[in-house]
Amino acid sequence: MLARRQLLAATAAAAVLGIVVGVPTFALAREPSGKTRSTSLVVYIVRHAEKAPGPDPALTPVGVARAAELARVLQRVPVQALYSTDTKRTQQTASPTAKAKRLQVQTYDAKAPANLVQALLKGQEQTVLVVGHSNTIPGLVSAFGLHAGTELLQGYDDLFQVIVPPGGSTPLLQRLTYGARSKPR
Repeated sequence: MLARRQLLAATAAAAVLGIVVGVPTFALAREPSGKTRSTSLVVYIVRHAEKAPGPDPALTPVGVARAAELARVLQRVPVQALYSTDTKRTQQTASPTAKAKRLQVQTYDAKAPANLVQALLKGQEQTVLVVGHSNTIPGLVSAFGLHAGTELLQGYDDLFQVIVPPGGSTPLLQRLTYGARSKPR
């Protein structure tokens, strides 16, 4: 009964964040870690906000506003850990939420998403934010054992919620949106 309540609470949190946009929920037949958790793991995954051109660019003013909006949208979500790649744009996207939650942004290797997923599945955190890139988010979602197809990312306003229920139940993926609508990538 507790597990069901945790899953319902995670789904309710998705409703607070925005509108679920016509993307089916994707499921997996087995938990990727082979172990079971005693609590649900809820992972919010976003692409970095709008960036300037060039190598390792910073966010544009629109991107800075989107990063602030992400922090506002997540203000009532009990985020316990934040992960970002080591680029300026992902760090700057995570920074307002980290400041609001009084958390440090932890860096992960975007080339090894399975390592991050395994750490999250073994960890104690129940709610996590991960900031990545358009070319790394599909791999991150796949590392949870979820297959969302090649059209996973639509724009900078995508916010994905992965729910790994306790006890080895099937993980779920939902696409949400936040902030101003962005152009397709």
